[in-house]
Amino acid sequence: MEITLGGECNGKAHIVGGLEQLENRRLLSTGDLDLSFGGGDGVATLSAQPGSQIDRGQFVAIDSAGRIITVGTTAANRNFGTNIDILIARFTPMGA
Repeated sequence: MEITLGGECNGKAHIVGGLEQLENRRLLSTGDLDLSFGGGDGVATLSAQPGSQIDRGQFVAIDSAGRIITVGTTAANRNFGTNIDILIARFTPMGA
């Protein structure tokens, strides 16, 4: 899994990565996962397209409303041949 440290908002940092699905994790200033984010485990996930085998977040930013914008790639197979698409996702401040 490739991991990118990204935006910070209110003392909380976001890291993105993923392999089979995009993962966005929010960390508290202590470095622990923020359990109020995502599904209650500190992680928000996204499968970009049906049947995709790789969804990877590579950049993350926080906008002025606190929304998390993640940019990465999605591919239909693990070889990353010629079927690579750009992936842009926006999560709410709570990870939905």
